[in-house]
Amino acid sequence: MKSIANYLGVFIEPSETVSFNTGNIIIVPKNHPHIWELFSHELSHVLLNKGNQKRMDERFLYYQEKKANHFSYHFGIPTFMLENLELPQTLKTASMYVANLFHVTFDFALKRLKQYLSKKFLYTLERSC
Repeated sequence: MKSIANYLGVFIEPSETVSFNTGNIIIVPKNHPHIWELFSHELSHVLLNKGNQKRMDERFLYYQEKKANHFSYHFGIPTFMLENLELPQTLKTASMYVANLFHVTFDFALKRLKQYLSKKFLYTLERSC
């Protein structure tokens, strides 16, 4: 996380309870169990968004948050890395494996695997037509 932030010119500051970004500074809670997920989400805002969310229309704020969540799944568990894994046969076991490997929660890994497998299945269907 620190090496990625340094490479991108982003600073990470520890906090007691909150997670947010201020330009090129990402504030993350100290020793938070979901720190990689939070970092991935906030990094999306730093890289892709401009403007002050406090003065933003709620519909655009909703859009930015959805986009940041989507980014965090793909940044937190990249497709190119998933493609090189031999995943266990069941979704539950595969999610536990991916969660441990990428240091994310089970729910985060489960959602990302569902995204990945769904897209892979659709790609396979398209190629067979």
